[in-house]
Amino acid sequence: MPKAAGLEDLYIQSDEQMPNVVRTQMDVVLSQGMAVLNAEDEEVVKLAQYCDGEVTYFASSEEHPRIVQHRSENGRVVFWRKNHLVLAQGNHEIEALNRQLPAIDKVFKNKTRFNQDQVSWKYQEFELCGDPIYGADKRASKPL
Repeated sequence: MPKAAGLEDLYIQSDEQMPNVVRTQMDVVLSQGMAVLNAEDEEVVKLAQYCDGEVTYFASSEEHPRIVQHRSENGRVVFWRKNHLVLAQGNHEIEALNRQLPAIDKVFKNKTRFNQDQVSWKYQEFELCGDPIYGADKRASKPL
């Protein structure tokens, strides 16, 4: 969940207010849309209840309990397995990105540009636009 620091001029005074602020992003996801949420942040996970569309969770490991549960319910998930970014729904998987390739690994070594979570959701956002698992009509925005 983002922090409230720097938002005081918008009358957001504390971190406790942030779930209500961020919730507005969930309220505008239509039934044919999708929210991309960080499974490792419990405050963010709680926001799924306000989404009219589908929810995709991402985490650093496929063993994360939220990932396991959502996938068992045929939900869409994104996680890292042995240096591969995996997009999955139910039993269907696509190994989408391989960190063992020198060009890809170089992106991760440059800590000032990307971290693993940022690459996870950006790649997922790209794939949602035309992947057979996710469907061509889905769109994602910056995940929470």
